[in-house]
Amino acid sequence: MNYETLLKEFFQEIPECRKLYEQKASQLLFDQETGVHIVFGVLIVPYLIELINEGKKEEKLLERFFAFFEKMAKSEDENVVGVLDATILESLIDQGRDFLKIAKVYMGEETKKNCEHIELYFN
Repeated sequence: MNYETLLKEFFQEIPECRKLYEQKASQLLFDQETGVHIVFGVLIVPYLIELINEGKKEEKLLERFFAFFEKMAKSEDENVVGVLDATILESLIDQGRDFLKIAKVYMGEETKKNCEHIELYFN
């Protein structure tokens, strides 16, 4: 997994988000030049937050999201890990402790380590 192919790989594993991306692109909100952090921050993270708030109803989809995040956490490309840490995990932490407690249920070991490291930095 590398930064240049991150969105393509994400959309392959989570095709539900490709549909959202295409809708936003058709509204001229995204294009080929839109950065990875922006797509994750403006589109994917809000959708993820919505799914977490819906709870068990979307459990299978949440498991797929966090399985992908675990791959990101294990990537040797530090830019991929940067998207996970700075754009995804920081946004989840910003939702508060109760929300984060729910999100952590779905996190893999490496993702959780990254999250806890960021939490220490914020506290």
